[in-house]
Amino acid sequence: MEAMIRAEGDGIMNVIRRERVDEKRESPPQLLYTTNELASVMGVKPLTIRRWTKAGVIPVGIDIGGVKRWRRDEIQAWIQSGSPPQK
Repeated sequence: MEAMIRAEGDGIMNVIRRERVDEKRESPPQLLYTTNELASVMGVKPLTIRRWTKAGVIPVGIDIGGVKRWRRDEIQAWIQSGSPPQK
């Protein structure tokens, strides 16, 4: 469906047609895990993820604005390889 939006500018009536965004469109896949998401994947509490990070048990994460994130592909590869300690 299309929605009609009428806008007046400088005394001239402009009609702008805009297509409605398909709500079923898939969002891009998330490439990073948050601490909570990684904890859920690993079946542990977020505190355990923080401890494992400090101890070097899990792959090194990325700091984004003071918040730790982990690349999903790295975590998945690490899990598939038997989750060896990283240090």
